[in-house]
Amino acid sequence: MTVARALAALALGSLAACASTPSNCSSDSDCQVGSLCIDGTCESEALTAAGGKSHVINVVPPSEDRNAVAGVKPDKAQFSVVDLTWIPHLFTVACDSGAAPSPAYGLVYLKGNQAVSVDLQPPPAGDSTVTCKVSSLSGATLFGTYQLRLHAGQGAGGDFTVSANPASLSVDAGSSGQSVVTVAPMGPFASDVTLSVSGQPSGVTADFDVATISGGSGSATLTVQNTSGAAGDYTLTVTATGGGLTHSASIDLTIPQAAAPPDFAVAASPASISVTTGAGAGTSVVTVTPANGFGSDVSLSVAGYPSGATATFDAQTIAGGSGSATLSVQSVSAVAGSFTLDVTASGGGVTHSVSIALTIVQPAPPPDFSLAANPTSIALTAGGSAGSSSVSVSPLNGFNSDVTLIVSGVPSGASASFNPQIVSGGSGSSSLSVQAGTTATPGNYTLTVTASGGGVSHTASVSLSIAKAAPPPDFSVSANPTLIAVTAGGSGGSSRITAAPLNGFSTDVTLTVSGVPSGASASFDNATIAGGSGSSLLTAQATTAAAGSYTLTVTASGGGLTHSATISFSVSAAAAVCGNGIREAGEQCDDGNTTNLDGCDDKCQFEQDHRANSVTMQFGTSSMCTANALGGAISSSAQSQFQTSVNTSVTDGALTMAFKFMGLTDLSGKSSQSFHLGGLTGNPYAAPTNETYNGNSDLDWWYATDTTDLDGNRDPTSLLPASISGMSLSAGPGRMSLTLAFGGGPVPLSASSVRIAASIGSSSTPTESTATPGHLAAEHLDPSLVSFASMSNGQFCGNLSALSLSKAPVPATLLSKAACQGITTSNSLLDLLVAGCKISVIGIPVTVISPTQPDQVDPDATAAGAGGPYRLSLGASSHVTGCADKSGAAVNLTQCLTAAAYSSYLTFATDRVIMKE
Repeated sequence: MTVARALAALALGSLAACASTPSNCSSDSDCQVGSLCIDGTCESEALTAAGGKSHVINVVPPSEDRNAVAGVKPDKAQFSVVDLTWIPHLFTVACDSGAAPSPAYGLVYLKGNQAVSVDLQPPPAGDSTVTCKVSSLSGATLFGTYQLRLHAGQGAGGDFTVSANPASLSVDAGSSGQSVVTVAPMGPFASDVTLSVSGQPSGVTADFDVATISGGSGSATLTVQNTSGAAGDYTLTVTATGGGLTHSASIDLTIPQAAAPPDFAVAASPASISVTTGAGAGTSVVTVTPANGFGSDVSLSVAGYPSGATATFDAQTIAGGSGSATLSVQSVSAVAGSFTLDVTASGGGVTHSVSIALTIVQPAPPPDFSLAANPTSIALTAGGSAGSSSVSVSPLNGFNSDVTLIVSGVPSGASASFNPQIVSGGSGSSSLSVQAGTTATPGNYTLTVTASGGGVSHTASVSLSIAKAAPPPDFSVSANPTLIAVTAGGSGGSSRITAAPLNGFSTDVTLTVSGVPSGASASFDNATIAGGSGSSLLTAQATTAAAGSYTLTVTASGGGLTHSATISFSVSAAAAVCGNGIREAGEQCDDGNTTNLDGCDDKCQFEQDHRANSVTMQFGTSSMCTANALGGAISSSAQSQFQTSVNTSVTDGALTMAFKFMGLTDLSGKSSQSFHLGGLTGNPYAAPTNETYNGNSDLDWWYATDTTDLDGNRDPTSLLPASISGMSLSAGPGRMSLTLAFGGGPVPLSASSVRIAASIGSSSTPTESTATPGHLAAEHLDPSLVSFASMSNGQFCGNLSALSLSKAPVPATLLSKAACQGITTSNSLLDLLVAGCKISVIGIPVTVISPTQPDQVDPDATAAGAGGPYRLSLGASSHVTGCADKSGAAVNLTQCLTAAAYSSYLTFATDRVIMKE
């Protein structure tokens, strides 16, 4: 081997392709200029200005020293390595081009067998030779192989090396290992170097504590963590990049196979057990064997044995996981069959199981016998012949004892016996004979045959039915219908009586009847039924019998036998006739006619009529009457004048606001009931001699009803739905007509949405007289009749039609000397409300009536235009001449006045009166 050998190695940067002139050589002189003789072959290399070239230098003992020249041609500049002597432990390599002034292109210190990088800066121009010399810095010598790297045009950047220590790691699962990666600069290299790693398997991570080596000099610790990596050998590649250069180092990674955890094995011997029920136990030895250093106690359990069997261990726990226990299995009452026992061993967090086949067999059966009866049912007739069943005994499993037979369940009046009583040797039969006497009760029974012998007993059942003896001749009797309903004095009723023979009966049957009430009669069209088969018609009639329910008993006798049938006999009183002048059942009165409004109505019921004996105008509202446009229009200065006019009209009878209670069932008003309340108006009858009329106290006074308030049946046309509850009247809503007087005379007014409430007063017997006040004797009032005589705390809420107000005169008090400005006798009460009224008091105008528009709409009237609320307008002389709907559009005046209304509120009290036509 030569002292210095330049061999081709990996190029750095942009390395041009190597060209060689292969030929045999013994020295460099045998090669062309620019080529070297390397291992008998001439080789030449080309280096670009931006590239580099590596040479291998072998340092050998001095006896083999020699020089070597390598030709390198970057950009036409020729470089050569000359005058290489043996290289000591510490030395330098210096290169120059040999041209004056001979600048030093590169200087590097080599130590050990690290790579040497020489940067040539600037590269020489033209053809030149660069001489690189190795100079010893110490007397020590380290033999080995080195790399010399020549770089043209690299400037002062230099190079770096990368290495890993240790270069191999062994990391167990769940452990980590570390290797120190060192970056060392060569020459003037000072760039940061970035480290990365690759090649780690799945389940293994590799991380640097420092990912960048500043200035290209330093080290980083690579930590390799094995969480779940598979066992095996791997190569980690550490890549260092910086200054446009990249180098790498390899680390061999070994992941050892994980050690097996502590464990144990469980086995059973024998693996099958056979046990006979009722006999001894079967056993199997369960053995636990530790593995991999297992040393925990192991608990044993067993499952899978059938009901009626037991399975136990002589030792439930195997100490230290090494040893055995005996499993004993015994059958007490288990059924025969094959089963699998599952033995479970648990300890140290480990569970294993082993199966044992279990066979349970039954022991040989003991001696026994069977028992049977044939037939299994016997049918008898009381007093008839006997019946029998053959009872057989059959031995089983070598049975040979005598068997004794007994029977139970025999009903009273019957008997049973065996022949023979004992079956010898348990094999044979016996006849069971059963007899039913005449006293035996018919029915179904169960006879139990018990056979006993050799310590064994069995039973068999025999069904016994006993029918009663044939019945004697008889007959039945029935009535259809079983109810005869008649009216006293009317026609009679009938029921057909039928006799039917039974069991050959053929004797004549005689019929009689009892229970006929006084004033009634009953007879048969045929009192004898020949041969006991046939029917007869019973006719019953009531002439003067009292009304009520009776029972007629028809008795049938024949052949020494008697039977009966009953018939309900209902007698009703003759129906009442209303209008015959006689008060009959269900009538409260009967005045000899069927006319309403004369104190006794067309159904002969008392007419409950009331009239308001006080009426008070209200100028505000209440919780029931929440609107009062009419009262609200009247100022306090005129309220007394209006109320005075009302009071006067009530007292003198000119104002009659009356109510008719139609369909009232409880005249006392104490019971809750629903009915209709009719509205009436009218005038009082003139007071007779020695009587004075007072409209404020007019109990049972007569009033002539305004016929315009009546229909063809003389019933009110204005009806409100009403009810009484807790002595309180509630009526409405609905329509009603009433007459009011405001100083201009009584005015008939039409009201809509009327609601009425009042408290019911105490009851009294209606007055009876020959003239008003009181009821006439000809009305034949029920003397026990009472009805409520008054009402108080009455409230009347209603919307008064604008049309009816337009026909009412202005109160006279407002047409006096202090007359309303612009209001005359030609105006109506409606004109007054719309225009308002002011009077002059000592020259000062005072408002009496506030101008007020209608605030309500009659729900039963046809809407005018778009509907209300409506607004009325005045024409000449303060007359209402126009009307606008809610949208302000003019509408037909008559249609508007019919639909528009003023809310009003009155309070009242009443007396009971008699309304007449």
